[in-house]
Amino acid sequence: MRIVYFGSPAISADLLKALLADGRHEVVCVVSNVDKPRGRSKKLHPTAVSAVALEYGLPLYRFEKLSRNDAAVESLAGFQADLFVVFAYGHWIPGRIFDLPPMRTINLHASLLPLLRGASPIQSALWNGFSTTGWSIQFVGREMDAGDVLSECRLPVDPNVTAAELTEQMLPAGIQLMVDTLAEFETLAPTAKAQRHELATHCSKIQTSDTWLDWDRPAVELHNQIRALNPAPGARTVLEGDELKIWRTQLVPAGEWGPEWREQPPGTFGPGLSKKHLFVRTGDGLLAVLELQPRGRKQLTAQDFLNGYRAG
Repeated sequence: MRIVYFGSPAISADLLKALLADGRHEVVCVVSNVDKPRGRSKKLHPTAVSAVALEYGLPLYRFEKLSRNDAAVESLAGFQADLFVVFAYGHWIPGRIFDLPPMRTINLHASLLPLLRGASPIQSALWNGFSTTGWSIQFVGREMDAGDVLSECRLPVDPNVTAAELTEQMLPAGIQLMVDTLAEFETLAPTAKAQRHELATHCSKIQTSDTWLDWDRPAVELHNQIRALNPAPGARTVLEGDELKIWRTQLVPAGEWGPEWREQPPGTFGPGLSKKHLFVRTGDGLLAVLELQPRGRKQLTAQDFLNGYRAG
């Protein structure tokens, strides 16, 4: 098959490289986000997907947007692709583009659809305390992440894994699912299953307001929020007037904290029994903070924070 590939970040670049290495299909064009400034110099840098396209000498388009873009429609139609493949592209794709190829357009999405349609499925799976998640490959349609599903795979979720770690753990399975789905596309496409739309849940892009921790909430909910926001943008709180980012925590069983904590109000911080953990009182118990970052400083273990930063 002749494929046009849409994607932007590093995880999408890994899939593109896998499709190129597989060699059973021809990637005739790549579409990615525009170059963006990075660092103090604000020098423009290509996306990870653009970098792969440039490395392999593939035709590359970097559109500001696809909606109301006649030039994009004309350019992409000229490649006479059989199929468009989308993974973490970052822009809405209008119907007059996703309907161009005769075999339509498919998307790799990091949830078991119809659960967690939207922009943050991995973070939202953690935030909601899912013990299982997975990948779905769907036909792209006019409603976001609501297309018929060609294939899926299920994966377990460790109760302490962060969004960064879960993404790394999930990616090989997602790549393999796409490689296998393309290999069996002519068989899978006619049997794609409609989603049960009445069971759909949605997740939006993480906002700044989502990053603040409310210590009146239960410990497990806070633990899930913290791991969902690692590596970005990070969960935030204030300790003695200073902003902190909390990067990693663990739940503290009731038998491991003394009576002095029971009368403390939510949001109270103090050293744990081992002096290696920083405990914080929540609405129903304690959380052990394992890794944190004072504003303007590097990331620290709780032990280093207690022994060094607070002492200084």
